[in-house]
Amino acid sequence: MVARRGWEVGAARRIVFLSATCLLLLSAAAPLFSGIGATVTALIVVNFAIGVWLPVYLTLAQEVSPTHVSTAAGLLGGSGSLSGALAMWAVGRVSKLTGSFAGPLAAVSLAGIAAAAAGLSATRKERTS
Repeated sequence: MVARRGWEVGAARRIVFLSATCLLLLSAAAPLFSGIGATVTALIVVNFAIGVWLPVYLTLAQEVSPTHVSTAAGLLGGSGSLSGALAMWAVGRVSKLTGSFAGPLAAVSLAGIAAAAAGLSATRKERTS
């Protein structure tokens, strides 16, 4: 929709990416809601944000290396899989020790911010090739 309004593809991606990242930050607030309805609604919004965020993040592989898209995508996917495996262990450990998912949900927000910063950095670089 943003691209249809005349925005260049990179700028449209950044807008969608940042919007989804902002929605993803709601994961940190989910433990603060008192009712189950509000908590479930927040987590639904977070899942929607992840559904928007991941495909845009993966398209950034062509921004990282336009000539080596498959290599960039493979490195992004491999590092994401390794990070995900370690994160699942950490979520189990932290939630068992603390009896809460507040820490892991806050970590999701921080990881989203870090990944968004990396993605924005990759799309703002001037390309010489």
